[in-house]
Parts: sequence; C-alpha cells; structure tokens
Amino acid sequence: MPQTTENSGEYIEGKGAPTAPLSGNRTAQTPAARATCLCFAVIFLMGVGVRLTHLSSESVWWDEFATVAFLDVSDCHQQSPHYERWNQQVIRRPPANLSDFRAQNRLVDPAAMPLYLGIEYFWNKYVHHSVVSLRLLSVIFGVSVLPLIFLLGRKLFNARAGLVSMFCAAMSPIHVQFSKEIRMYSVMTLLALALVIIFVCLLQSRQWRWWVLYALVALLLSWTHPFAVLLPFTLGVFWVTAYPGDIRRIIAWGALNACVLLPAAVYVLTIQFWGEDTTGGWMRLPTLSELAADIFADDAIGMTYQVNATPTAFSKIFGGDMAAAMLRWRWNVGRVMIAGALATSIGLLFAAYGRDRKGKRETPAARTRCDALKRAYLLLLWLVLPPLVLYVVSMCWRPCIMPRYTVHCSLALYLIVGGAVSMISMRVLRVAAVSLVCLFYGYQQLLMIGEPQHPDWYGATALIRERGADNDLVLCHNWLWKRVFAFNLGPTPFVVGYGSSHDILAEQSAFFLSEMQAAADTARLPVVWIAVRTDYFERGPMAELEHALGARGLLFEFFEFRGIQHVLAYRVWTEPDKRPVINPNQRFQGEAPKEFADLALEYWRAAQYETAVAFADYANRIAADYARAWSYKGMALKELGRREEALEAFQRAVTIDRLDYPWSHVNIAMLLVDLERYDEAVNAALRALDILPDDAWAYAMLGRAQLGLREYDAALASLRRAAMLNSGDMRIQQMLGEAEEAVSRQL
Repeated sequence: MPQTTENSGEYIEGKGAPTAPLSGNRTAQTPAARATCLCFAVIFLMGVGVRLTHLSSESVWWDEFATVAFLDVSDCHQQSPHYERWNQQVIRRPPANLSDFRAQNRLVDPAAMPLYLGIEYFWNKYVHHSVVSLRLLSVIFGVSVLPLIFLLGRKLFNARAGLVSMFCAAMSPIHVQFSKEIRMYSVMTLLALALVIIFVCLLQSRQWRWWVLYALVALLLSWTHPFAVLLPFTLGVFWVTAYPGDIRRIIAWGALNACVLLPAAVYVLTIQFWGEDTTGGWMRLPTLSELAADIFADDAIGMTYQVNATPTAFSKIFGGDMAAAMLRWRWNVGRVMIAGALATSIGLLFAAYGRDRKGKRETPAARTRCDALKRAYLLLLWLVLPPLVLYVVSMCWRPCIMPRYTVHCSLALYLIVGGAVSMISMRVLRVAAVSLVCLFYGYQQLLMIGEPQHPDWYGATALIRERGADNDLVLCHNWLWKRVFAFNLGPTPFVVGYGSSHDILAEQSAFFLSEMQAAADTARLPVVWIAVRTDYFERGPMAELEHALGARGLLFEFFEFRGIQHVLAYRVWTEPDKRPVINPNQRFQGEAPKEFADLALEYWRAAQYETAVAFADYANRIAADYARAWSYKGMALKELGRREEALEAFQRAVTIDRLDYPWSHVNIAMLLVDLERYDEAVNAALRALDILPDDAWAYAMLGRAQLGLREYDAALASLRRAAMLNSGDMRIQQMLGEAEEAVSRQL
C-alpha cells in the first residue's frame, strides 16, 4: 500500500476513495509547527478577548428581547416589590416549562426555531438567570468557530491558510457582535461550518461515519433558522455541478437530506409571520450595491446595518478632527473591500485552475477528488449562492433578506482570503498581504470600541433611575419599545406608558403635568421622562416631538445615548404657575384613546386610583364611546370605594361593547353583590359566564348572589365549581367556607 508524506499533511491511499485526515502532520514538531501553534494560541486568545469585552454594558435590544424576555430573571428582580407590575409592563409571565416558554416566545418572534431556544432555556434554568450568562453562552459558540475554521482552512489549503482564515473570523466585527448576542446566529454559524467540514470529508471518503455525522449536524442546523436549509442546498449544487458523474452517491445524499430536513421544513410552513405591512420599516429589498456589500463586505462597518461605527477609540488616539476623518474613511474602505474580495475570489479560481492544469498539488486534500479548482468553486458558491437565493425570493415574493440570515457565508470569504494568501509564493508579497488583512481588521475593531453597539437603553434607564422620582411618569414611543425599555429598566416604582405618535406623547405629558399641578401637595412637582429610539444610524434631537412639547407650553431637557440606533431621553416639566395646554378635541395620529386608557390601567396597577380615573376620563373625552376606558375607570372607582359610580362606569362599558372586556361583567356582579342587589348580580354573573365559561370569579360571584337569595344548593354548587377552577385562590376558598357555614346554620 503506497504512502506519501508532505510537509503540509499526510496522504494515505487505501481501498475505495483516498482520505486526508484533518489532523495534518503528525511528525515531530518543527520550528514551523511550533510557530503555527503559537499563532493559533494568540489568535484564539484575541478572539476570546474581543468577545468578552462589554458583555454587561450592552442593553437588551429588540432582537434579544424577543429571545430572552420570557426566561427566568435574576433573584434581585424576583425579590423586588415591583416584580409583578414589571411582568405586566413587559407583558411576560415566568415560564412554567420549555413548552410554555416557546409559546410566549412565538407571540413576539414567530420565526424563531426551537434549537437555540431550547439550549438557552436550559442554560438559563440550570446555569444562571442573568443576561450576561446568556451572552457567555453565545461567546462559547462563537469562539468554537475559530479552531474549526482553522481545521477547514488547513484541510483545503494548508496551515497558513487556516491561520489567516482563523484571524479573519476572530476579529470579524459581525462575528464578534453575533458571538455576544442572545440569538441563534452563533449556533447557526458553528453548525454551518461543521457541516461544510463534514461534507468535504464525506466527498473524500466512503466511510459511513461521515454520512451519520452529516445527518446529525444537518438536522441540528435545520432547527436553528428558517433559512439554514440554504447551506445544504448550496452543497448539493456544488456536488451536482462539480461531480456530475457521481450519480448514485448524489441520489443517496439527496434522499438523506430530504429525510433530515423535512421535519424542519414542515415546521417552517406552520410559521405565521408578521404581515409585510408591519415589516416594511426594517426588512426591504436591498439595492444591488447593498447586496454586494452583504456578500463581499459584511466586515466593512457601515456597508450593512449590522454594526455601529464610532470615532471614540480614534479620538483617544489621534484627537477629534483626525478621528472624524478616519470615521468617514469607512465608506471608501468598504468599497475597496468589495472590490478586493471580488478580485480575490476570482483570482483564487484562476490560480487554482492554473495549478490544476499543470498537475501541481499543494496539499494532501488536493490529491483527492476535491482538487484545487473545485475547492475554490465550493467556497465561492458558499459565499454567493445563499444571499443570492434570498435576494431572488425577495424579488418574487416579499422582502426576506437580512445580512445576518446568511452570516455563515462570510466564513467562505475568510477561507478564500486564507487560500489566496497561501498561494502567494513570494515571501515579501505574502507578508504584505497578511499585513493588509491585519490592518483592515484592526481598523474595523477600532471602529467598534468605545460605545454600545445596541441602542443604549441602559444609559437612558440609568439616567431616569438617578434623576427621577417615584411619582414621575415614564413614556416610550410606541407599545413595542415600551416593553423593551421596561425590560431594561427592571422592576421600579415608575409608571411606564407609551404613545404611538409624538403628538400623543406630548398630550400625555401635558395632561399628566396639568393634573399633578392641580393636585400638588409636595415641594417637587413630578416630571415626565420620554424615551424615543431613532432609526438606524440616525441621531437626535427629535424635531417633531420637541415642536409638539413646545406647542403645549412644556419645558424639556434633551439627552442622547448612542448605538446602532440612538436612544433619546427627554425630561419634560412645566413652570409651577403655568398650566400646560391640552386639547382632547384635536385629531391625533395613532390610537390616543387606547394609549390614555392603558395609562389608566398602569396607574390602577400602581394603586394610584385617582390618577387612573383622570386618565380614563381623558381617554373618553377624546372618544366618548371607547369601552375599555370606562372599564378601567370602573376598576379604579371600585378600589376607591365609590361603588355606584364604578357600577355606572362598568355598565356604560358593556353597553358600548359587551365583549370588549369580559371581566367588566364580573365586576358588575361583584358590585351588585356588595350592594345586595342579588337578582341583578345573578344575571350579571350569568352574562359573564356566557362569555367566560370557565372563569372562577364569575362562578364565585354567582354563588355569592345565590347565597344572598338563599338558594343554598345552587350557591354551594357555584362556589365549589369556582374553587375547583382556581384551587389556589384563598379568597374563593374563604367564600366557600363561609357559605358552607351559613348553610349549616340555616339547616
């Protein structure tokens, strides 16, 4: 059995197809091998270092909120007296189990696949509850990419190519960023890289273990992201076009993929994603230049909106003017990267073609069926085909392309760069090429340092906690950002509301300050804090909001917190002797009645019932027939002991819309019982049960009303039904005990 050994690796010819082990040279370590090990260690530590920086200082932004919001939170959150109200602000409940967690998650992130959700759920449950802990989980996946890409680079080319590829991945802005985020992208990237390695081995070997490993990794990959299937598709295109005569194995491979990927494909078809009208603001068809940047310049900060560029690091080194100039250079650097990456990819193809024609083989892997030209072709397909497919689908169907959906494709570019560098025979040119790569990634890393990448919700919440008072009102621009803001704020005494337009935010501020001014009994009048998030790369101030505040005679102070989207915080107040201008009769853009009524609900939850009544009344001044505001007003009046007024408010609500807030019927029954109007209470409870057939409190009120009418058997049956439906509610248990005692006395 012939055997050949080269410096770059070991080739063994045996039965069937030849094999080229991933382990490389197994002879005694030479100075070159020791240098490789040293470079490997340094690059790995650099990759770990840049991924561990600022883990605790990054806010949870929307993408992460959709993943982490429903997991268990830290003990300090759970021990806060405001914890339950915080859950209501965020609209979450502690998950009972993995299934419950996924059910809540699908409400805000319907396209999230189960694999990463399951991993993070058990990590959160058994390792640690904190956000930083979940970020560390992503870091572990992210740094695991580094040794694997070295192995693939060495297998396809040589150790030098592996080191260059590893360095690119270690210092890549997008891979550093996604290695810190509480999302599935680090897992998807790791599995995608593993799948390519296994695929290359499967091509070179007829050993069944590679088929088993491929099936396992492809199965896991398919459950990470709806578009993860694009990688097996790309590998299939490569096999069919590069080895058209390998029919039997191609058919077997296709059948294996069909079996492995079918369950995830069926699951994806069940996803009910948001309508195009709700995603148009952040998911659109890219221009051709943006598509080119997505393919060839993911690592050029600013060319795609994945990473935020900041001059902070340059300012500390060179000063302000030079830092501003170096920040502006990023656009030209990005264009050069697109041209350079395209030229490098084409050059690698031509170089591989030339070597293939001459019969020269540089590595053991090149002696197998995957020769130099086909290696380059495989990498180019991996780099280009998945984003191109998404672009075509976006043109034919609806926009569904984002750079991060195909982030694993950038690994192919790193391998192309590594392979191109390894083919440079002149040492001087090779050193120059490596120096350019190091300079590029050094520049990109400096662009990332010094400011948060995510919208800086932490900065805004820290300001409000430091300068705010418990009776201040906090408003956010729209319902979605209120949830994200409240999550980052944590449990606090603050009432947090929202407005869907700048006019509504200004009107809410003016009305609140007017009410507080009229009822002021403290030296410090409350203020309003407004948190607004800008679009990508835009900055404040928010002229429309400031105009709306000024038109109402309000004073304000502006704060700005940077990130890929800036967070603007406004501190709004009024002069003590000047009442703000309010106008409930104006035409508001957005849902002003609902948003004022939701503030009434927040004040009811905070046990500030008079303020809750005031906001509910103002909602009905804007729209007299808004049923929900009457319901919330009734809830607040009931807590104030104003039963007749509360009853009138609830009855007004159900007259307008009997189905809008079914618990209004339960409240009506409760009030009628308290007022000893038992016949009416029975009818109200029955109406409630008609809408809420298994509501424990509706049965409890029916039982109390029947007890008042001395219908003892019916009363006991109703109360026992209530106790069965909610066995943990001690109030219902107490009602049942009192009823049983009253019945026994009558008997």
